Amino acid sequence: MTDFARLNVYIADSNVIITQELQDYTSTQLVSDIGGQLGLWVGISIITLAEVSQAKFSHHPTLNTVNFPTIPPRI
Repeated sequence: MTDFARLNVYIADSNVIITQELQDYTSTQLVSDIGGQLGLWVGISIITLAEVSQAKFSHHPTLNTVNFPTIPPRI
């Protein structure tokens, strides 16, 4: 037996490392974040439209004044 090789493998540490992969971002969080962003941007859009229409119509002479009916005092 002259043509053979010997390989000695030594385990340096007997501790076993277990690696787990977990979700950082669940589908519920994704849907929640999308809904939150949509609500934020729709709210900003509606406020912006209201401000632009108010600025546009505030210079119109007939639309600038609001006449509320007067209520007679109770006796």
